[in-house]
Amino acid sequence: MDIKLFVVAVSVGFLAITAHAQDKSSNRELVAKLEQMRSDSEHKAEILAGKPKQEWLLREARINGLIAQLKAGQSLDPKEIDELLKERYR
Repeated sequence: MDIKLFVVAVSVGFLAITAHAQDKSSNRELVAKLEQMRSDSEHKAEILAGKPKQEWLLREARINGLIAQLKAGQSLDPKEIDELLKERYR
């Protein structure tokens, strides 16, 4: 019985490690996408003026906040990302 319990415990441990590694990988991919979106926003803000420029600067600030959250290990609300994507394609 003790061997079965040990095998189960080791299996659960491996699953947890694998899930954690996949989560970090997906976070890196999301950070890379957000950084690309930030770069696009910076470019737009540089070439525009007035209200459109302010909108792109605000978008850039929101993206910076999301990147900071991810890098701090916090989870993001998928609605926030969806809103940024909707704004991108307006």
